[in-house]
Amino acid sequence: MPLESFREDAFLLLKSGNDTRSRAEKLCHDCGHFAPRIKLEPEQQITAYNLSRYGMGISFNGDILIRHMPDDHRLIYYKLPYPDAVRNVNFYYKRNRYMTRVVVEFLKLV
Repeated sequence: MPLESFREDAFLLLKSGNDTRSRAEKLCHDCGHFAPRIKLEPEQQITAYNLSRYGMGISFNGDILIRHMPDDHRLIYYKLPYPDAVRNVNFYYKRNRYMTRVVVEFLKLV
């Protein structure tokens, strides 16, 4: 479904300066040819996701978040086929250094 199909809908975009917010605005502008109608500007992606669950608007969420949330019949997911919709995340650590169990489990998660 083309992104421009959502031009009249409300969006829940993270606060200005956030990378996800910048990418969302760029996607709407470059691929959908519109400026999103922002209803709320939450601080965190999980908040935007939960507000979307309650019908407050459209949010941009990453695969990791979606994979680890329970299924919700109220949500419809669209994977955007645009290069700006993909972001690489890198983690660096020193070899032969102790990593806590929390760090090890987090790296397994992502």
